[in-house]
Amino acid sequence: MTAESSRATWLLWLGLAGGLAVAIGSSSAPAVRGRPAAIPDGAVAVVNGTLVLRADYDAELARLVASERRRATERDKRAVVQRLIEEQLMLERGIELGMVHADGPTRRALLSAVVAAERGSADLAPTPEALESLYREAAGQLEQPGELRLRQLTFRVLNQETTDATRARAQDAVRRLRAGESFEQVRGATAADTEPDPLPDRPLTSEELRERIGPIALAAARALQPGGVSDVLGTGSLLRVLQLVERGEPELPPLQQIRAQVQRLYQQRAAERALAARIAALREHAEIRVAETLP
Repeated sequence: MTAESSRATWLLWLGLAGGLAVAIGSSSAPAVRGRPAAIPDGAVAVVNGTLVLRADYDAELARLVASERRRATERDKRAVVQRLIEEQLMLERGIELGMVHADGPTRRALLSAVVAAERGSADLAPTPEALESLYREAAGQLEQPGELRLRQLTFRVLNQETTDATRARAQDAVRRLRAGESFEQVRGATAADTEPDPLPDRPLTSEELRERIGPIALAAARALQPGGVSDVLGTGSLLRVLQLVERGEPELPPLQQIRAQVQRLYQQRAAERALAARIAALREHAEIRVAETLP
């Protein structure tokens, strides 16, 4: 169940219970006792000291009116505020009942939200110097796989009745190639198809191969050593057998070519550092005791 559907289910239950209906029908009633003299900027209400944010209010109101394709009414606005107030009250009740600790899905959802918030607090805009430094530091991680020169035999399954026979021919091709027979000899002996678009007899990049043979066959090809032959690949109307002829050395593309990838790596590392720093600060100010003997 998604977060949105989970929330919708909760609100439906709450509405059926009468809370939401009462809130809408009594729009003049105060949302919380002891309402402060002024609501802080960026908020629309305060619940036990917790702000109900304007951003959340705007998002809820937009979802409400978008589904009905109309403008928001005053009744809609008051209903959304009351809905968010009741949601906050229920969240507080959940914490009071210990659901954060006792309920697995709730605990995981809360932890995920906190982790995402801490990661999001990181400075994710690297300077050109920081990007260049990371590019050099992570060169091994950023290297692109070498180009591959492959040979390919294909076997087309014409109909369901020929499936087993076609796969048997492909498996025979694998055995013959692994036994050392020449590629052309095996092609003729197994009646492999003459492809309308055969693989070029030259090294190809990962992008070129992915477009021609697909990601699964590419992964199988990358696992081969020169001279190696794949198993029969494919389960549908086209079966493939690949033989690796030549593998190029991995290389590091210029920074300009992979700038977006380096920037994503920078942002990932910055987010992890922000999270680690927050955990360290929390541990420093927390009273933590661990049993001397663990079960």
